[in-house]
Amino acid sequence: MKRRIFVLVLALALVLTMSAVPGFAATKHVVQVSEKDYDIDENGTEELTWSWQDTYKNGLLQKYKIKSIDKNYDWNEETGEEIVTKEEIERVTTYSYKNGRTSQTVTTENGKKSSKTVYKYKNKKISTITRYNYDGGYKKSAVTKYTYGKNKTTSTTTYVGNDPTTKNVSYYNNKGRLTKSEYYIGGKKNSTTTYTYWDNGNMKKSVQKSEESTYTSTYNKKGLEIKTVSEYKDSKYVYTYKYNSNGLKTEEVFKSTYKIDGNNQTNTTTTKFKYSNYYGSTKKYPKTVKIYTDGKYTRKEIREYKKI
Repeated sequence: MKRRIFVLVLALALVLTMSAVPGFAATKHVVQVSEKDYDIDENGTEELTWSWQDTYKNGLLQKYKIKSIDKNYDWNEETGEEIVTKEEIERVTTYSYKNGRTSQTVTTENGKKSSKTVYKYKNKKISTITRYNYDGGYKKSAVTKYTYGKNKTTSTTTYVGNDPTTKNVSYYNNKGRLTKSEYYIGGKKNSTTTYTYWDNGNMKKSVQKSEESTYTSTYNKKGLEIKTVSEYKDSKYVYTYKYNSNGLKTEEVFKSTYKIDGNNQTNTTTTKFKYSNYYGSTKKYPKTVKIYTDGKYTRKEIREYKKI
């Protein structure tokens, strides 16, 4: 059975707490963050299938590179032999800044121009985001405009073509905390999300409702997410989380309930997290991260943190 091993490589000027996912909020100390995803067969042979890399300068993201290597399987009808072909796609996005704010991003795919996004500001607030696709030249594909009112922000996106206009309206209380957001498609409300808070200001609960689904996240007073529930017509998906005294996640239990041919089906998967000291410091970072169990098989994902 194949298993995946994830290796995260961090180049740091100083050791600091960070989230090992693309696009996290970096400090000026982070130089580079990368992750590699391998398939490993029963003989221990490693094969790279996916990778990403963020490069920073003075805390600002300069470049985001992601590569995927997909296998396509076919067979020779005459010989019955399996034919395996690989497709490699590498996307690179570079970032430009003005006065410390993102002014433009440019994306290439396999070395060829793909798209770009241009940001404009007014009174130190974002005013427009314009997106372009490349087809012999950059052609405008969508424009998002922002307007601001008392305790309210509205963003409206207009697309070039037949796609309907979308709009998001965010409402804030007098403390600047988001209390409600409404999402519209083609002038019709698609979903509403409400937010409540503990007395200390940490998020308590968020509830997103649409015509066909409800998504609820619940947090403890420390701001740690302890439960998420996704509900659809005939299905329900529940995640529950446990943490240690340091606020680090120790267990994640996923339970799904749905119907197949009118019969209720239930599956449960448990993911456990282990931690170790990082460079001899008292800070904790995940080493052996996930152990999946569903009663049928066990699979491990191993993350390693290194300084380069």
